Amino acid sequence: MSSAARWQVGVWAVIWAITAAPVFGSDVAKADQVGGRVLQPDVLGGYASTHLVVKFKPGVFRRGPSIGPVARGIKDSRREPLLSQALQATCAQWGATRIRPFYPYGFGNPELAAELGLDRTYIIEVPKGTNVPAMATKIRGFDAEVQTASYDGIGGIAVVPDDPEFYRQWNTHNDGEAGAVEDADIDGPEAWDIHTGELGTVTIAIIDSGVGLNVLYPHVEFSGRMVLGINTIDPGTPDLTIDECTSHVNGHGTHVTGIAAAEGNNGVGVAGVTWGVNIMPVRVLGGWNGCWGQESHCAEGIIWATDNGADVCNISLQFDGTQTLEDAVDYAYAEGVLLVAAAGNHGITQPTAVMAPARYDNCMAVSATTDCDLLASFSNYGDELDVCAPGDRILSTTLGDTYGIGSGTSMAAPHVSGLAALLKSYRPGIPNVAIRTLINNSA
Repeated sequence: MSSAARWQVGVWAVIWAITAAPVFGSDVAKADQVGGRVLQPDVLGGYASTHLVVKFKPGVFRRGPSIGPVARGIKDSRREPLLSQALQATCAQWGATRIRPFYPYGFGNPELAAELGLDRTYIIEVPKGTNVPAMATKIRGFDAEVQTASYDGIGGIAVVPDDPEFYRQWNTHNDGEAGAVEDADIDGPEAWDIHTGELGTVTIAIIDSGVGLNVLYPHVEFSGRMVLGINTIDPGTPDLTIDECTSHVNGHGTHVTGIAAAEGNNGVGVAGVTWGVNIMPVRVLGGWNGCWGQESHCAEGIIWATDNGADVCNISLQFDGTQTLEDAVDYAYAEGVLLVAAAGNHGITQPTAVMAPARYDNCMAVSATTDCDLLASFSNYGDELDVCAPGDRILSTTLGDTYGIGSGTSMAAPHVSGLAALLKSYRPGIPNVAIRTLINNSA
């Protein structure tokens, strides 16, 4: 799609942990220079210096003891990796202390997980400050045992209703006021004349910073539609899915949720693209200001959402990209989930400009447009794009039953995921690949 392309909704598109014996010495290398690019570990845009992610080859496992019930009542059985003495010694040399499965729950589709190698993906824990990219290079040298090894990148935040703030939602209905271009919008009222989203039939997972200030009462616009979610940032509190990210807007995940799914025609606030969808909060961000997380957290959230009934995943996040994150996207897509992600907010185009997971083949990539029907200056774009959607100065829900303005490809993506959920509600049997084709072909 060319950089001038514009997306518009038309009526037609209506653990178990394996503890290694206190492993070995303290020869922990530290450095920041990796392949000519300076990476700042343990901060947004850097990498986790406390662990690396390894996918082992199938032949290095033996079946471990069956595991009893784990979180969410899922039973699982894990395999213990049998590492060669040489690989164990190398891990010891880097100060490795523990190896554990990447995904701590049982897979809903074990056969698919095995095919993608997700059940062979493990976390090797090392002391904070380790040069994990250099360690990964060493570990990849054991190609008889190791399929992939990489650092864990750190990324983060990218019927006319009677709602009183609807007139401010240019993204949904643009009448050309204040210098805007008339009809540079998603034609929301035209679509709602046909369908607004049947209550409770479709579930959208918000893979983000959480939703709302309170698990039971997250926002008046989401009343009665919240379903069980997960917190992958802190496995000790899996039910803590409240939104603590306030550096971009007053609640990033909450703002994203409102764009896709705020209840319309309810006499308050704003109207989302679809009004009756179930909302599944999947909190994958924490850290400073609650706004950044590791790619493995995002991958874990995608798999959990897939196994627990999500039809659509909105991922308004940007990462460098790892094999594990792509494997999780492939797992979800093969299970029938449609994934929609933000293209990124660097205002650039180049072969790798679109960020992960948006650039992956099995994820829809969305860039942002303005009320003048132009590409937003901050928006990434490139060959990996599927469509563009409004993303500049978007009014939506914020923490504490309030409303606020936010800009970014983070705001563009939920227009598309909301549309996908609306289409799924209108035609329940439609597969994800057909929804993607409908949206792309009607842009």
